Amino acid sequence: SDVVQTSATTWSLTDPVAHNANFSYQVRVVDAASNTIGSATRAVTIDTDAPVVTIDTANALTNQASQRISGTVDLADAGTSVIVFDNAQAVAGAVVQADGSWSVIVSLSEGGNSFVAQDMDAAGNLGSSNTVVLTLDSTPPTVVASVGALSADSGTSAIDFNTNVTSQTISGTYTGALGAGEVIQVSVNNGFTWVTAAASGGA
Repeated sequence: SDVVQTSATTWSLTDPVAHNANFSYQVRVVDAASNTIGSATRAVTIDTDAPVVTIDTANALTNQASQRISGTVDLADAGTSVIVFDNAQAVAGAVVQADGSWSVIVSLSEGGNSFVAQDMDAAGNLGSSNTVVLTLDSTPPTVVASVGALSADSGTSAIDFNTNVTSQTISGTYTGALGAGEVIQVSVNNGFTWVTAAASGGA
């Protein structure tokens, strides 16, 4: 193809070759007698590989709206920007660090939140991550549990919780019906640890 002079000081050429690897353009001016002047060179980088993007955060059910999502991008694309989408809406962004890591803080909506991260490299290739679902359930149970009795409440009263028996089975009642995934738990150290109790029909 011939170079076209598009104005008094500009030119253009439709390159007839498709380039699959890095190359350089050289340009010069030549007259009818094959005399040339100058030679300018410009390197062109061909990059058709999309960034490799991952989210390392696992699927989870939580009652905390504020969550950190983290992941990686291949080292070749360090310094680019990752955009995180929640149910197809962009909600956060982060710069990929030198080690390929990135992280963002997001605020969950009630219910399922489906996250995907995307990264675009300098050549315009777009990479997308795996999907991670974080489900927010901030509604407390409606069932109310109460402490009823010790299995061995010794002494003058069998209901005063004053006993000399060191090993006990504690029991009680609860109102309503336990929902899916709901359990009754008991603590003996002011809530530091909890143990799941066996539960039957509601009161």
